[in-house]
Amino acid sequence: MKVTELFSLGANEIKNRLPMATAAKFSTQKIEGKSGKSLLAACISRYNCRIIPIAAIIMIICTFMSVLFENVITDGGSAEIAGEVLILFTAVCGVGFGFYFSGKYPSYYPYVFWGLYLISYCIKVTGCISGAAGLSQTAVTIMVFAAVPVFVPAASAFFLGIIPVWYTILCNINNVSGYYPFTVWGLALLGFFISCSMYSLYTARMINSKRIKDDRERMKMSAVMDSRTDLYNRAYGIEKATELLRSGNSISLLLVDIDNFAEYNRIYGNEKADEVLFAVANCVKIISKPKTDIICRYEGDTILVCLTVKADKEAIVLSEEIRSAVRDMKIPFPEANRYRNITATVSAARGMPGDTYDDIYVRAMRSQSVAKRIGGNCIAFKEHTFRPDGEK
Repeated sequence: MKVTELFSLGANEIKNRLPMATAAKFSTQKIEGKSGKSLLAACISRYNCRIIPIAAIIMIICTFMSVLFENVITDGGSAEIAGEVLILFTAVCGVGFGFYFSGKYPSYYPYVFWGLYLISYCIKVTGCISGAAGLSQTAVTIMVFAAVPVFVPAASAFFLGIIPVWYTILCNINNVSGYYPFTVWGLALLGFFISCSMYSLYTARMINSKRIKDDRERMKMSAVMDSRTDLYNRAYGIEKATELLRSGNSISLLLVDIDNFAEYNRIYGNEKADEVLFAVANCVKIISKPKTDIICRYEGDTILVCLTVKADKEAIVLSEEIRSAVRDMKIPFPEANRYRNITATVSAARGMPGDTYDDIYVRAMRSQSVAKRIGGNCIAFKEHTFRPDGEK
């Protein structure tokens, strides 16, 4: 297919896509933050709400058993032992969660601790207070404690420390006999401080881990990024383009060159020139596909875009979208010989079987030279120039 026919096909697609590209992608772009789940949704996803039906089943079973064995389970008997075991389980809950959050223990640890706690508590309450009273007290307590997994998982270890304090208060309110207050409060405070300590250690470890991870990521990015444009640097762009070729992909290289940039830099200074360079780089990122296309600052005012293509017209369409978007920014440049605003020339070249990166780049540079000789503000492909909107 002749180059002129390709330009004609490209023009038809540009007429359909260009309004979307320049208006939707550039003029009315909307920068949105990372979408994230709500805290409750995240916790529901983590725990799958398994603790709620488990707690309900345990409560029903224990209440039913308390009715059947009301004369067997009495204060000072098995209920007394269950209460002591309950306090001990609660005291080590913080440690258990701390182990789990350290990543060294299985994910079922939280369910083991919660299950043991609920079983012992339900036996204790239903043994001391049978029937409806035991059921109501158990239900209220489970509702209070079931809210714990709603918090951030790391904070669960901290809030678990409140459990023994709450339980001790309930024991005193109901005048449950057979307990030594100092022993109860000692165990309660032990569980509370253990939980606080584990939470503090976990938080400190997570903060340090995040800081180290961020520092490593920052160092990694600084090695491949260009500070003036927030694009990849030349070395990284060439490396990635070469990798695509080695993988057998068909690629095209686009060279985006800002027209008369040296003159603009001389008249307005480095600071203004840097602003223009950054604006054009951002425009190219918006029009292109940053997730799949490789965009880098090649040198000076030249930006390179490497994309995988199946046909020549894909490169032509993207080239015109970039050129038109830069023009539509209308950055004033009244001193320009021909145009009153900043414009760009986009030259493209598509790789052929057996081509190296240098082969494709040389063809793109040849097309760029042809485009510059006619004054720029155009796209060039196979040493032919094209302006689909009829600009002179």
